[in-house]
Amino acid sequence: MDLKQPVRQYRGATLPKLMEKQLKVMKNRGPFPVISILAVLSQFNYAREKKASWEKTLATFIIVAPLLLTGCASNQLAVTYNSDPPGATLVQANGQNFGRTPVTLKYQISEADRSRGNKTLMGMSAQWPSGARASSSSITANLKNGTSQSFTFSRPQNAPELAIDMQYALELEKLAEMQRQSAAQENAAYEARRAASAAEEATKAAKQRASLPPPGITCVDLGVRSTSITCF
Repeated sequence: MDLKQPVRQYRGATLPKLMEKQLKVMKNRGPFPVISILAVLSQFNYAREKKASWEKTLATFIIVAPLLLTGCASNQLAVTYNSDPPGATLVQANGQNFGRTPVTLKYQISEADRSRGNKTLMGMSAQWPSGARASSSSITANLKNGTSQSFTFSRPQNAPELAIDMQYALELEKLAEMQRQSAAQENAAYEARRAASAAEEATKAAKQRASLPPPGITCVDLGVRSTSITCF
């Protein structure tokens, strides 16, 4: 008796209709009512569980998806302040000193900022070693340009002592290059120490393996006074 055929035929039917149709099939197919009923119930439960599982998955996705999408949107704006030439001291309008440019600051993005499509930042000024100064009373960041942006203060062209600021920028670049080289040397030394340590551990492991008797050989000390060991 083919139990799969009636199940395939009635898939998707409700349980009462399925049972009614199966009973009709049983009258024409022979003496296996219990097996047929169990097959129908099994298929029905399987379909119902599958549907419930699918519905749970869909419901979970509907609930979680907006949270995931919200989490993907960054709530911080990173602005890197540069100066031309580099090395100017960055000072906020409230007097806070952030040191030499380039400087990266982070700002919180509010819902009001998102609605407007931009964020207004507190004014900043840049002052070079020569005393030349450039400032902006407020800075507006267009959020359509992303959450990582930059702003550059240009030295006034008519400000005197440009050579001082250019020389200072050159010295800063030399210092940065020295720091990069020092970091590279430290990293190379660290990797060399790691390689030497790994080689030492490998040598120790090899010596330990060499000191062990060959596999399959048992060694026994045969005497109390004798130090000889017999292996067999």
